[in-house]
Order: sequence, then structure tokens, then C-alpha cells
Amino acid sequence: MIEINLLQEQKKKGGAIAKRAPGKKFEPQKSLIFACLGIAVAAVAAVDYKFYMDLKSVQADLKRVSKAMESPTHVGKLNEAKELQTELDTLNRKKAIIVDLIENRIHWSKKLGKLRDNLPADIWIERVELSNPGNTRDDPFQTLQIGAATTNYERGYARVAETIERLDASEDFMHGFLPPLIDTEIRNEKWDPSGRDEAVDAMVCRFTFEAKRPLPVTETNQKKR
Repeated sequence: MIEINLLQEQKKKGGAIAKRAPGKKFEPQKSLIFACLGIAVAAVAAVDYKFYMDLKSVQADLKRVSKAMESPTHVGKLNEAKELQTELDTLNRKKAIIVDLIENRIHWSKKLGKLRDNLPADIWIERVELSNPGNTRDDPFQTLQIGAATTNYERGYARVAETIERLDASEDFMHGFLPPLIDTEIRNEKWDPSGRDEAVDAMVCRFTFEAKRPLPVTETNQKKR
């Protein structure tokens, strides 16, 4: 009968293990950390590679577009587009001039008719002057100056105020003018201040008033800057 000492075999194995790794413990978490670091490095490398490939693609697109813009066909189309834009700008300016003429044109014969229709019965017109400014850049207004008179000189100021009030209220007369009308001069004097007409010795009240009309673009001499 053969006896086997199992305890002795285990002691031998344990001693061998102790000789192989004396004083060291097995730490599985370190292996896991190293594995995670390896994965992270690989992921960063993959992202960097993707960015690099994207950059190369964008650079290729820029080069292609730049080359296309320098091609004779593209340059020709750009020149054609510039010519069309210039023509369009010219047409728009002509349109603005035509619209300006239509909207701001004044029929002076009709304007004077409305002046006559709105005057009080004892007022008459002695003088009408239309003046343009010498430099429309500094003074872009046209001035209509009207000299009138009345034999009712004792109520001269009241008659002047009534005349201007009636004309200010007339939309047809004031069309194109800046309200209100301005009285510039009022004086009482003989019918003929020079005294040459001795037969007429009546006193009259003479007054002057004016209206300002903003000049439209088509009637100014402003230079383009």
C-alpha cells in the first residue's frame, strides 16, 4: 500500500509561489487604468486625424473655388454682372427724375388763378416775382414774391392778415409751398408815391408776402460728391 502526502505537495507549491513573487501583491486595477489610458490616447489620435482630414478637405475646396474665380468664364460673368448693375443704377436714376418731375411740377398759370380766386374783393396784385437761388446747395428754395395793395389803408394790417390767412388755407394755392406765407413789408402811401400822377391822390396800403418752394432734385445744381 502506497501513501501520498498531499500536505507536503501543497507546501512545495506554496514555497515555489513565494519564491516567484516574494513580497508583491497582484493589483488588477492598475491594468484597468492602463487600458483606459490607451483607449483615451487612441480616441484623441482619431479625433486629431479627423480634424486634419477636414482641414485638407476645406483647403482643397478653397483652392478649387479660387481657381474657378480666376477662370476666364467666371471673370466674364462678373464683368457682365457689373455692366448690368451699372445699367440698372442708371435706369433707377432716370426713374427718380421722372417721378420727381411728375410729383413736384407746378403749373404756374393754375397757381396764379388760385391766387386771384382767394384774394379779398378790395385787394389787387401789383407785382409777382419768381426767383431762384444762385447756389441751391446753400439755399435749395425757390421764392415766389407777391406785391399787393388795398384802398382800405386804415385797416391795412387786418386786410394783410386776412389775405395771408385765406391763401394759407387754400390747398390748391399752397401745393408745393412751405407753409405759412410770410409778410415781408407793409406800408401806407399815396397811390403814386413819385407824385407824377397828380390826378390820383388816394392813399393805399401796399404789402408784400412770399412763399417758399423746396426745389426738387431735378431743378438743383448740386454736384455729386
